[in-house]
Amino acid sequence: MQLHPQFLAAVKSCLPVLPGVFAFGAISGVAMVAAGMPHYMAMAMSVLVYAGNAQLAALQLVTSGSPLAIAILAALVINLRFCIYSLSITPHLAAAGPRWRPLLSYLLTDNGYAITLRGYERALGAADKVWYYFGCSVAIWVTWQLGTLTGVLVGARIPAGWHLEFSIVLTFL
Repeated sequence: MQLHPQFLAAVKSCLPVLPGVFAFGAISGVAMVAAGMPHYMAMAMSVLVYAGNAQLAALQLVTSGSPLAIAILAALVINLRFCIYSLSITPHLAAAGPRWRPLLSYLLTDNGYAITLRGYERALGAADKVWYYFGCSVAIWVTWQLGTLTGVLVGARIPAGWHLEFSIVLTFL
């Protein structure tokens, strides 16, 4: 099976940011385990929510005793920027069709958005734009999940006495 050339071009364009994505995912995984979250739940949150800053903010609020509704509201407010990103990128992804839109919206990230728009500075056809976005987004998603899994596995081995709760604050710096 041969991948679309724009998918591969996008993956190549994403390579410089992937170490940072991996590190942020790993820190998130460690933070979730340090907060007492079971491994399976940490990975489920990573896959289902897939919004690093929102995940960590919600985790920080829940572990500090805030009501769950406040944590969810904070996560939603933090992710409001994705509404603006979506409005901006939608015209470029019109060729994707309605069946692909839920997946493409799920995969939207800060890095993926920025790298994709930069890639769109080149003359690309409508279908090429979709493949470019998809390639970039998949590369970031896979790297995030691997980083989170690494953090979850490493975090389980770190003694509780190390008090890694501050790692959540570090990710926002």
